[in-house]
Amino acid sequence: MPPKPDAPPTASMEAKVEFELTDPNDQAVAAALSPEERVRFVAAVRDILELNGTGDIPGIQASYIEVGQYIQDFEYCKVSDGMKKALFMAHNWNALGRGTGGLAGASVRWSLKQYFVPEREMTRHAKVPVGSAALIAEYDRVAMNNRDLVNFFITNAVSVAALSGAMINRIVHHWDAKHPGAQKAFISAMGMADALTDDQYRPVFYLAIHPLPLLVTERMRSSSAAGTLPEVAEVVRLRCDGPPAGYGALNACAAAVSSFLAEPIMNEGALLERELPQIPETKDPDILALHTREVRQVIAYNEKVNRLASSVPKLAQAVRAVASINAKITREAGHYHQFATKYGFESRLTVDLKELEAPMIVLAAYIFSKIKGSLAGSAALRKFRDQHAREVNKRVTAFANLDEGEDIYSVLGL
Repeated sequence: MPPKPDAPPTASMEAKVEFELTDPNDQAVAAALSPEERVRFVAAVRDILELNGTGDIPGIQASYIEVGQYIQDFEYCKVSDGMKKALFMAHNWNALGRGTGGLAGASVRWSLKQYFVPEREMTRHAKVPVGSAALIAEYDRVAMNNRDLVNFFITNAVSVAALSGAMINRIVHHWDAKHPGAQKAFISAMGMADALTDDQYRPVFYLAIHPLPLLVTERMRSSSAAGTLPEVAEVVRLRCDGPPAGYGALNACAAAVSSFLAEPIMNEGALLERELPQIPETKDPDILALHTREVRQVIAYNEKVNRLASSVPKLAQAVRAVASINAKITREAGHYHQFATKYGFESRLTVDLKELEAPMIVLAAYIFSKIKGSLAGSAALRKFRDQHAREVNKRVTAFANLDEGEDIYSVLGL
């Protein structure tokens, strides 16, 4: 993990939004302004100083938090360590909007403070802000009434950060405000549902974590997925183990591979050649004509069996490739993510899904017709079906009729 810097703060580390027109050189710039214009001028400079960029990749929506919500750091204030913690907790609680969400978020930030860096969304205080004593007293009153909540999030901060990494891995953002199911599952599993209501999720699961470098949250996610971060809750670990954004349809199809290969139609030894019927000892033209038709049917069937003897294994191999590649991408998710270079990798790896399109079409159809359930509800899989509607729907119908004795091989292109 990135080490905490030990150098004293420079001018660039200070809270630039606290700009005041006190420097003589700055005053010269505004010398001709009226008092009202000077107020607007100071506000304009502050606005400009807040334009610090997000560093996101072109084509990906920027994600940022307001300057007032930055992590508040007091490492270089000349006060005792105890006072530094009090200042940290109180001011971060205030920055996160107060309330129970602010309490939880400040606790998470305190537990993870070694991982925050001044280059990403941090306000460093060299002096104790005015009004800190009153703010500490306010924080103390609220915190003591929610002591269990504060202690819980100090202890479980790594789970919160790892969950954020899992969200970034899957949706390229720290969280989806419209779908907080992942956060709710964590809170409920840990018995804290009554202590933190839904409307207080954003400060702790989004604002508190956002200043962490992406490298940190990804390492926590990948370590959780690998099972090497024991302090992460199991409900979070399960969400950390998944493919990166853009490979959702592949992951859904891979989940159906074992069931599909277990179908009788994929049993390579199920179809055996039939023996040709014996020539009847008769000259009756009707019987001979019937025998001829039976011979033709057997020959046609045997030709199909011989064809399937090679084509079914090829389909099985292609289907297994879907599972194999999905497993590799999931295992090395960071390498294939849009933020791969931000995670410290030299370049982003990609997989050409066009090469897996044919077996994915078969598996998608199998999911929609035979498996159904939550797997068929995958948004990524539904999008894949829309993109290949004709081919998928044709196979959905064939799979639906499979139990009625329909010959599906021709529909599958075998």
